[in-house]
Amino acid sequence: MDLFFGRGIKFTPSKDVPSLAGKVILVTGANNGLGKQSVLDLARYGKPAFIWLAARSPERAAQALADINAQLDLEPNAEDSDRTVIKTVELDLALLASVRAAAQRVTAETPGPRLDILMLNAGIMSTPPGLTADGYEIQFGTNHLGHALLAKLLLPMLLQTAAAHPDVRVVVLSSVGHTQAPKAGGAPGEAGIMFSGLKTEQAALGALPRYGQSKLANLLFARELARRYPAQLRVAAVDPGLASTGLANNLESRALRTVVNSLRFLYPSPADAVRGPLWAATAQPPDFIESGAYYKPLGRRGSDSPYANDELAAKLWEWTENELQAYTL
Repeated sequence: MDLFFGRGIKFTPSKDVPSLAGKVILVTGANNGLGKQSVLDLARYGKPAFIWLAARSPERAAQALADINAQLDLEPNAEDSDRTVIKTVELDLALLASVRAAAQRVTAETPGPRLDILMLNAGIMSTPPGLTADGYEIQFGTNHLGHALLAKLLLPMLLQTAAAHPDVRVVVLSSVGHTQAPKAGGAPGEAGIMFSGLKTEQAALGALPRYGQSKLANLLFARELARRYPAQLRVAAVDPGLASTGLANNLESRALRTVVNSLRFLYPSPADAVRGPLWAATAQPPDFIESGAYYKPLGRRGSDSPYANDELAAKLWEWTENELQAYTL
């Protein structure tokens, strides 16, 4: 695995995920890939009290839950005091009304209410030009804005939990793709994130720069969230590295999609690639993880973009807050 993960920390979920007894976790994009693997490993090794499995499709979420329960050798309605309760919640990150509905349900139905770990895992990559239902560039709207709204609406629960149970974490999946964020092409002075075009398809930028822009936004959001809540939250942006998942199935370039999928057998499995996010979410002691930092595989500090700075992080936060001000619980 060193070919993909390089030298870094050692973290084996079966040995290193600590007891998560009593904790509550939410994972987005959890019907497949790294999200599904995260739910499985957290339930199997950490045994938290409760996990929300968030996914766009209720049918796929139900199937993922059935698969996870089968792997845990648990009946869905079994009486077992040691089992983690896992519930699905519908969450379409490209539809802000869906994000709000999901947050409302989570807030109303979560025991406590309590939320110890928020894993913002879901994402799309290098898709054809398009807009979300709310009119934002599809990759930026899905990867950043939907997650930002979810975090905003669940923030009171996170802070309430931190007051009673310190060590509350937010893990945001970014990517080395953030280095491909556009260097120019928007209004004068814009670079990294083309704010002036975020309510267009930004087709001229190309699929990979649009993806890079959204992944840079993930990194910057984690950085600014950590800066604003230094005493309450531990936040990390994590690049899980290459993984054999379906993330490349919607690549705009058919030729690239064919090449990537033909090489999937070489990539680490989700069970390997999920180690970075799980490390950020659970490693003890918690000060192993520097809040607001960006981590390459596996647990190595990194920031390869000149745009990964406090100034752009603050600008993105203000822009995001302005766009989301109408959405409250």
